[in-house]
Amino acid sequence: MFGQDRIETTSAEALGDHFTVNTAAPALLIRDFAALGGPAGEDRSIVNILDQRIVAPHRDQLAYTLSKVAVAALTRIASVSLAPAIRVNGVAPGLTLPTEDYDAAMMQRLARMMPLLRLPSPDEVADAVLFAASAIGLTGQTIFVDAGAHLRAWPCDFMHLAGEVRSD
Repeated sequence: MFGQDRIETTSAEALGDHFTVNTAAPALLIRDFAALGGPAGEDRSIVNILDQRIVAPHRDQLAYTLSKVAVAALTRIASVSLAPAIRVNGVAPGLTLPTEDYDAAMMQRLARMMPLLRLPSPDEVADAVLFAASAIGLTGQTIFVDAGAHLRAWPCDFMHLAGEVRSD
């Protein structure tokens, strides 16, 4: 779930809805997956989908952002709690799939703002999930697939930055 709110416009309903879908659902799925058990020594893995903004949250999409920060904490807590039976990691994409709020020109401008001068593709996000799920020495980690977006603090959501140009 992804909504448009800020601290001055959010509501208990928006916060509750986002936490139910984005945080409580993964927590309950993790609980139920752990309860299934599995053969001793079998590699079992969970990969949560986070968001690059968990590193430097901005003012837009407050309820969504709080719910994803909570899933990042859940990932770390579960990785400790469920080890060694289950590995738990996260993948944090950046802007990958544009909504109707973005046109092709905006996406090109935003790509030029990223440290890698491009945006990640859905296939790159899927590759990171596959890696996290299969890397038996990895737990409690977050892999950022965001063309370096998490390395900068953004003042607002990307849709509001599309008019800017890269200054460095």
